Amino acid sequence: MQRTPLAAAVLLVLAAAPAARAGDNPLIKQGIQEYDDLMYEESVNTLSAALMRSGNTSEQLIEIYKYLGLDYMLLDKPDEADGAFRNLLCIDEEWTFDPNTTSPKIVTFFNAVKQRWIEEGKPGKAKVAAKPVTIVHKVPDKGVRNEALNIQFSVKDPDLRVAKVTLHVKVKDGFIPYPAMPTATPGIETVYMVTIPGDLVVPSSVDYYIEATDAAGNAIASRGDADAPLRVTVPGEEKTSVAKKWWFWTIIGVAAAGIAGGIAGGVVAANKRTQDGGPASVTITICEHGLDCP
Repeated sequence: MQRTPLAAAVLLVLAAAPAARAGDNPLIKQGIQEYDDLMYEESVNTLSAALMRSGNTSEQLIEIYKYLGLDYMLLDKPDEADGAFRNLLCIDEEWTFDPNTTSPKIVTFFNAVKQRWIEEGKPGKAKVAAKPVTIVHKVPDKGVRNEALNIQFSVKDPDLRVAKVTLHVKVKDGFIPYPAMPTATPGIETVYMVTIPGDLVVPSSVDYYIEATDAAGNAIASRGDADAPLRVTVPGEEKTSVAKKWWFWTIIGVAAAGIAGGIAGGVVAANKRTQDGGPASVTITICEHGLDCP
């Protein structure tokens, strides 16, 4: 069989490359030999059979797909060559022909296949499960009323997927987000700090949760959440309005009862101030029916 210029170029690069690793699959060595002997159809059949053998290593599969791709190129079957090279890339997406020892036609064809494969989302490439992101944090024992509360924690991010870390502090109407600041350049394990303002540190507790998100804004790790936040106890009496005091409603209740029964029995309510002008006290006297009240 007469060698074409492309065939000569292919053989030149393969002659300069290290010997193929046939390993325990003799069909690989046979297919490569048939390729060297310009028996491209036979090489395709033999290498295809080699694929069916179990136990092929990644290196062996790369050799098979590489030679299949070259076989198909020389047989003027670009679609089949495209498929063979795509299978190679699914095993090692960084693989390429050496442009210093390979025909430009081969390099151009392979690089075009690789570019299309990448643009199409690398079809056939096995998805490797991302390693989980974890947040390590010890909740402070307690906070001091109206004093800023420093929260520290570390984020373990093996695949460097974290783009943003936020601490959400509970307030009356929901949660306020505070960006967490790394203490060093973010890496596989990074320590973060957040300061909760003193005006949010009030009895009886400060509730919050920590969330890490990726570049797309997806939550990929958290400590606590909006429904079950972390909690720091803040000692002290919680401020309440007069309307929430138990004695306020006791007085209102008694007064209401007195007004309701005042027509029948008579009620005398006197507002008295202390001698020093202090807060007024309320005295309520419920009289017997028909008796004069004092």
